[in-house]
Amino acid sequence: MTSGRDGMWKCPVCDSKHSNDWRLSSHIGGMACTYDDPHREWANLREPDAWLNDMGTAASILRPFVVDEISPDPSSAPELDSVTDLKQILDGLKERLSDIQESVNERPDHIDNLIEGFELIAQIELELYSFLLQKLKLEYGEDEDEWWTDGVPRKIRSKCAQRAEEDDNRCNRWEYLDLIDLKDIIDTKWSLFSPYAEAIPRFPGKKQFLQLFVRVNALRNIVMHPLKGKPLGPEDFELLRGFSQSVDEFIQAAD
Repeated sequence: MTSGRDGMWKCPVCDSKHSNDWRLSSHIGGMACTYDDPHREWANLREPDAWLNDMGTAASILRPFVVDEISPDPSSAPELDSVTDLKQILDGLKERLSDIQESVNERPDHIDNLIEGFELIAQIELELYSFLLQKLKLEYGEDEDEWWTDGVPRKIRSKCAQRAEEDDNRCNRWEYLDLIDLKDIIDTKWSLFSPYAEAIPRFPGKKQFLQLFVRVNALRNIVMHPLKGKPLGPEDFELLRGFSQSVDEFIQAAD
């Protein structure tokens, strides 16, 4: 994966900038999956119906086309730490998602609802993913035969390997992890992650903490299947904001 320090990858549709080819692929795939016609048209010209999948799968399908057709601009290489980098990704995502409203004539309130939910869930998932991989590599070693084998349960490794094979191995195996997989990794390696979890103010206990992942994942499924027409309720947003704060505290405890 090419780093943003080698240059930013510019979207061929909207000119938004991304720190590596995977994030650009995720941007295009996400926009195509969430009713953005220009991004969907770009995706269809490369791989028809790629946008019918979820965002992660669409990104994996489109990534080879991104790498083949687009190169990073060295003159735009930023000096970013991981936190700033993540904020830029989310800010760019928020800006693009807000444009969806203009191309949707029906249920505008429903679209706004899903956009807000998507932003919260994307931030939670990206931050957790980055944090867990960092800690597993520190604990077991940078080599994938070390941290991936010793730090991730076999069942999850097998599932990710199968997904990668079905996707013609276009991405690394760990890039097929789901939010619920992150929960299972924390559960399995509780001795490694418990000091950070227990540092959360008003920590509810291991069982309740892990159950929050299951509840957030259920909301994620609602957001990622907008055709079902189910909006998130006020209590759902209260849960997402509270869990997002807990995730921030969980990660900050490691600093």
